[in-house]
Amino acid sequence: DGMIVQCSKILARIIGYEMSEIIRAPLSQFFEKEDFRKLMELGSRVMLGDVTRNVEIVIRAKNGERIPVDFSVARFRDYLSRSAGFIAIGRDMRRERHLVTQLKESKGDKQILTLNLKKTKSALVRAQEALIQRERLAAMGEMAAGIAHEIRNPLSTISMGVQYVEKKL
Repeated sequence: DGMIVQCSKILARIIGYEMSEIIRAPLSQFFEKEDFRKLMELGSRVMLGDVTRNVEIVIRAKNGERIPVDFSVARFRDYLSRSAGFIAIGRDMRRERHLVTQLKESKGDKQILTLNLKKTKSALVRAQEALIQRERLAAMGEMAAGIAHEIRNPLSTISMGVQYVEKKL
């Protein structure tokens, strides 16, 4: 079924839940059956090494609202490079849908709305790429801390041994 181990505060606010209601909750709680199946299929492909970008899935908010989200999904590895699950980064598509609706309804402002839509999408894609990079850097930081810890332990033992020998001489 999958369990949520981390969530952004922004997503929690968008879907109307407290962080404590989201962390360790089953993924299925936030999706309709078909959208959950779609997300699990994406996760399965990602765990086999595929990277999936820009797949629209609807999240169910606490108040019942169905929120369209454009997801990109990648495999998440632990500090030993073992698969530890997958990370899904999404962007709320309601504004873009609203702009599309306005575009369809308007006649004279179509070019302006199209430009706004392209700028919004471009900014969201850049933000999504930056978030993916930050997640990778965080994972590398955790791995570096683990390596430093593993090196420091034997060095401390050697240092204590040298100090002991120096005292005895």
